[in-house]
Amino acid sequence: MAKTDKDSLQKLSALMAKAVQRGEKLERTLTKLVAQSEPGSATEDLLKAVQGGLKAIRKNVKSMERSVSADAKKASKEKAQKSDRNPEKHKATPKKPASADITPLAEVNGRE
Repeated sequence: MAKTDKDSLQKLSALMAKAVQRGEKLERTLTKLVAQSEPGSATEDLLKAVQGGLKAIRKNVKSMERSVSADAKKASKEKAQKSDRNPEKHKATPKKPASADITPLAEVNGRE
């Protein structure tokens, strides 16, 4: 996933969280108004609509979180598979010379 996709998902997630918070506050306020008003008023209808909207937003947030976590799992699996395919690239230890390749310093410098 590109960086811009992650940024847009983060912004969308933040906006959704803000909408849920504001919706919950409106729901609490409308509940207080409905308790003081007559049954069947317009406030009661609005409260029901707000509750339905909150339910839909929460459902959308959950599905979005699932898709993001599924994408992250998929990306980590692909990354693991790529590293398994090319094990030589990840070896950082230098190759040690065999004992037959080692020569004493005296022979290398010409002194004996």
